[in-house]
Amino acid sequence: MPTPRAVSAEYRAGGAAVGINSFGGKLEGRGEPRGFELKIGGKWVAAKPELKGGSSVWIASPDGKSVPEGVRYLWKPWAKPDVWIYNSQNAPLFPFKFEK
Repeated sequence: MPTPRAVSAEYRAGGAAVGINSFGGKLEGRGEPRGFELKIGGKWVAAKPELKGGSSVWIASPDGKSVPEGVRYLWKPWAKPDVWIYNSQNAPLFPFKFEK
């Protein structure tokens, strides 16, 4: 069973949209949204994600207006407690990092 993978990132005022290949399974968040960070002003900051449809995530800038320079998910040595997104086959979203 393939693990969902991030395939693209688009940066806009207020956050970033990440496209995900879920390999046919619907994406779902479990528990409190967590695990995402945006790069703003050269620094990585925690940011709140929101699932959009079955194949993307919107990650909002903390101030609601900054254009991020990067986005990452579970980018740390021990990430298991922060896993949030799974597909319908119970496979977790693979960690990723995109930067401009």
